[in-house]
Amino acid sequence: MLEILLNADPVAFSIGPLEVRWYGLAYLAGMLLGLSYAKWIVRRIFIADKTSITTQHLDEIFIWIVLGIIFGARIGYIIFYQPSLILINPLSLIAIWEGGMSFHGGAIGVILALIFFSITVELLLNSSTTFCTRFLISKTFIFSLDKDASSLIILE
Repeated sequence: MLEILLNADPVAFSIGPLEVRWYGLAYLAGMLLGLSYAKWIVRRIFIADKTSITTQHLDEIFIWIVLGIIFGARIGYIIFYQPSLILINPLSLIAIWEGGMSFHGGAIGVILALIFFSITVELLLNSSTTFCTRFLISKTFIFSLDKDASSLIILE
């Protein structure tokens, strides 16, 4: 049994030349579960607080968060673990198909995405950070399966 787990194929399935990997599916599942959980929190908890965050805001911010996770995680990986690669090949910062993503970079990317989103829609940054803090405390317990999967949860 242990040998089966250690020798697991990283490719979940292939569609022609496109390979869908297990960690990619984990990213997708984490993002979608995180979005639905965030909507549940807004509908149930924040109605009483009369916060300025709505489920429509969550739909709008979802793309920002996804980009913050993916590019923040990749750029963070290069900066934290392979900084010499920036001088050799600066385009490697966005080469997400080469692998290598950092939880720290993903978290920083999401924080920046939240700030930019709050500024563009003129949402009070205080209410969005309060929401994110409450969400983070509860989600850390639920989604910390592994370091890569936990980096892709919405509003990380």
